[in-house]
Amino acid sequence: ISTYPEDMEKEWSDVAAFNNLVVVVGESTWQVMQARKKLNIEWDLNAELTKEIEILEKSAGMEDATGLESTEIHTRLLTEVGPRKAEVVRKDGDPEKAFKNAAKVIERSYTCPFLAHNCMEPMNFFADVRKDKAELFGPIQTPEFAENSISKRLGLAPEQIDIQMSRMGGGFGRRLYGHFLIEAAVISQK
Repeated sequence: ISTYPEDMEKEWSDVAAFNNLVVVVGESTWQVMQARKKLNIEWDLNAELTKEIEILEKSAGMEDATGLESTEIHTRLLTEVGPRKAEVVRKDGDPEKAFKNAAKVIERSYTCPFLAHNCMEPMNFFADVRKDKAELFGPIQTPEFAENSISKRLGLAPEQIDIQMSRMGGGFGRRLYGHFLIEAAVISQK
């Protein structure tokens, strides 16, 4: 199954990191797990995505992009950039005079480790696609863009699409992109 056809005009929130899918569907979890064990799949690297990662690695001065989620690398990069002079956009009173005349000035810097913006649960969506409508339910941060993508991908009018948002265990920006919703819809349609 192809998530996005070659000629489909994508929304900014559509990513083709996982454009080709292998899907196992069955009557029970056990049946699906047993069928999955029989598959022997080999994947080729996504050349476009690999190129983006290599550019990212070079710009960050590292050999492996996983280092971008490292407190050590994050701290080193911040140190290399160093402090920058801030641009004053508003100034009320005379802070220099207040500091000069203060009985005591306490100055501190605070840091925290770099935290990756990973979701707390797997990417998931429920989809029930029929000839005349599509009902989708799950966690996403961009339902309007997802509706546009579903409309284009399935050939349904936006009025025929109902996206219900569930609670998230944390989206942290990862659920801005809706490929997992498209995948669920395409699988249901098949």
